[in-house]
Amino acid sequence: MKFLSSLIVVSTLFIVVSCNNAPKSDGADTTAPKEVKLSTAGIDYAVDTAASKVIWTGSKLVGSSNSGTINVQSGKVLIDSGKVVGGEFVFDMQSIQPQLADAQSSAKLKQHLSSSDFFATDSFPTAKFEITGVKKGVDTANVVFKQANNMIFGNLTIKGITKGIEFPAKISLNGNNMTAEANFNIDRTKWGINYGSENSMKDRIISKDIEFKLDISSSK
Repeated sequence: MKFLSSLIVVSTLFIVVSCNNAPKSDGADTTAPKEVKLSTAGIDYAVDTAASKVIWTGSKLVGSSNSGTINVQSGKVLIDSGKVVGGEFVFDMQSIQPQLADAQSSAKLKQHLSSSDFFATDSFPTAKFEITGVKKGVDTANVVFKQANNMIFGNLTIKGITKGIEFPAKISLNGNNMTAEANFNIDRTKWGINYGSENSMKDRIISKDIEFKLDISSSK
């Protein structure tokens, strides 16, 4: 009986720690890829790759989390009548860079993330997101990112696997400039990134969720 009580306490603590380390962001609903409708209307806004940022966070169910950056390689946003109606973004996966306390640890983690265990960047040097739709308005009572004012629908391609996703975002259009912010997480196993997921015991069990914070700037 004493052993059973101890087991329950340990299990409860494991669950609490797991929840605390899980990404505190909106889960991007995953669907089958949607058709990308090419519009001849509107104006292309070129993404400012130097000003745009992608920050990722991966966490262990027990232990610390790791964060880092990925560079935006190229992109454009299509604006029609003051609204975003399309867009495409290419991410340089070979630029993935952990932000750890020391350079040696960062270099070691970068090598692992670039390997076939994770993003296989030699075979798949880029990832891509294509906007398939934008819906004005967000049910802020049921989203974590309270600043969001639009729902974004699109196709996300990682490691050659394309899935439809949707997530809340804040879109701001000011004359010749457009900015977009989002904070969401995806289940990486749906893109074939299975290393250390909850079904294994590798590396103290790594969460399936990867959090992405996007800060995109563009102008015409």
